[in-house]
Amino acid sequence: MATQQVTTSPRTRRTRSSIYWWALVWIAPALILEITFFLYPLFNSILLRFYNSTSTTFVGLRNYQQVFSNPNLLKVIRNNLLWLVLATILTVGLGLVIAVLVDRVKIESIVKSALFLPMAISFVAAGVIWRFVYKFDPADQPQTGLLNAIVTFFGGQPHA
Repeated sequence: MATQQVTTSPRTRRTRSSIYWWALVWIAPALILEITFFLYPLFNSILLRFYNSTSTTFVGLRNYQQVFSNPNLLKVIRNNLLWLVLATILTVGLGLVIAVLVDRVKIESIVKSALFLPMAISFVAAGVIWRFVYKFDPADQPQTGLLNAIVTFFGGQPHA
């Protein structure tokens, strides 16, 4: 059985170090942006925690001592942590429950449309719609706002 040896020309052969250099050239812009806009502000904010409010005098852990000895700030921290945990669990849990319930119903497309339609309407369009719902016309004129039109239809007085 004969074996054939394949050789490449020296021109197309790349050394391992040149491949690393090209990789660095491609990664360098992302690294520069990462360092500039993420790592530097992160480390700078950690450093500023140990200075006074004007960032002129090093105070050490005195800022932390003030935060963790103030009962109002401890209540704020507790409420934020509670909000963080409960909001995350409820949002993800509710999303999973809705996804499972909607997955195999007969009118799946209608239910999904009803669920996702509010996300598709922009805030401006929603504001215009609600403006027409709450529109007020003087009491002696016909009501064009949906809510006041319903109220006056049943004999009530329109509200501004």
